[in-house]
Amino acid sequence: MLFLVFSAGSFDSIAKQPHAVLQLWLLGFPTVVFLTVYLFGHVWSQKSFWFDRICVDQLNLDVKHQTLQAIPAFVAGSSEMLVLWDETYSSRLWCNYELAVHAKTAASPDAIKALPVWIPVWTLLLFGFPAILNCLVYEESVSLHPETPLSLFLGWFQTYTLPESIYSMLIGFPVSWFCLQKLRRHKLMLDQMSDFDLRNAKCTEESDRQVIEENVLNLFDEALEPPLSVSLDALDMLPKMSTLEDGNADSGLPLVSMEQIREIRHITSYPTKSEVIDQFNAYVRGPLRDSVVNAMGEENYMSFKLCMVASLPSFLAGLVAVLGCQGHQDCMIGASFEGFTSDWKYMMANAVIYLLLNPVNLSLMFPLNLRINQLVERHVTGRCQILVGSFLSGFTIALLDVVSNTHMALVLLASTQSSWVFSAALVACFILQVSNLWLLFFKRRPHHSNSRVLSSR
Repeated sequence: MLFLVFSAGSFDSIAKQPHAVLQLWLLGFPTVVFLTVYLFGHVWSQKSFWFDRICVDQLNLDVKHQTLQAIPAFVAGSSEMLVLWDETYSSRLWCNYELAVHAKTAASPDAIKALPVWIPVWTLLLFGFPAILNCLVYEESVSLHPETPLSLFLGWFQTYTLPESIYSMLIGFPVSWFCLQKLRRHKLMLDQMSDFDLRNAKCTEESDRQVIEENVLNLFDEALEPPLSVSLDALDMLPKMSTLEDGNADSGLPLVSMEQIREIRHITSYPTKSEVIDQFNAYVRGPLRDSVVNAMGEENYMSFKLCMVASLPSFLAGLVAVLGCQGHQDCMIGASFEGFTSDWKYMMANAVIYLLLNPVNLSLMFPLNLRINQLVERHVTGRCQILVGSFLSGFTIALLDVVSNTHMALVLLASTQSSWVFSAALVACFILQVSNLWLLFFKRRPHHSNSRVLSSR
């Protein structure tokens, strides 16, 4: 922006710059900066990571066994655990072991962040497709013949809505494919957590299975937890348990050794080996799954942040249209085409249209299509899913375009006509859009798990 003002000589002269120059600095340059930070931002990050696959020697069995024993110390020293989730994660014993360690040492299940491996790739697709499209396609404004409010309204629809409706039907197929894939992958991840069982996990080296399962048992075995310290001084009945003569309570160690516990477990109320594993399974199925749902939502949910990333190229293209006065060398020419008497009113109206309404309407596209394609997936089978989904997705996008262009036409009418009716209609439409944003992104139903980590004591 500063470079354009400097090269043009003044802010008013930006519109006189060639359209290719405006696209380069207002669309191309920010796109390159975003992609650079997104792909290589970790280079400048101050955070440190411990990667199990890289840091554990997979070839030297002696070193590998020693590292396996030290993993609890590594994981416990981390403030958060990032899980790169794919379709095989729940079936890998090593991953489950690290999950168990962090589950036992973390203050809350929210310290475990699950990131499906397909999200970064699809974020790039969501961002890249509109960016390329906005670079290749450009619509210059035309005269709308604003003799009357009705002619202005109809002129806007004829100029913009009909061509966009055809375009909307064409992109219905990729949008439906994206939604169906997202629904299936996200649901698979949540289903795997709901059906999680440590006993079904696989291990590349079967010799590691016994060691890993034993460590998991040690982590979740209540018999190995330090004894409770209960004060009854207020009742003057008994001394504190921590004053036992053997001193084990003060040391924070079990009252008996692990070997002694194994010998007498069958006559105690402590959980068996199978029950201890079930407790860890319940943790994954319950609190951990709840944490993932609270962070990422159910399969038909897409975060507002991700939708804003997808709409960023359209926002930048809108910035080109606003500062470039829609391709006119003189902003007064564009203003006269749409019935404005002032170039500043014309630019302000365009700013509301292209920098506010357009990004908001575009952000609503994916949540709505996710819900529509979820209905298609439930009620349509076979290859007909993508056909029906493509048609309904295209129709939904076209309908959103109609709503969007209605809002834009109301902005023009409210800006050029001295009538409170158009202003009131514009405010009502804006309130409706804010309500849609709240319903689709911020109103989340509280999630309650049916699984709990139970104590067998």
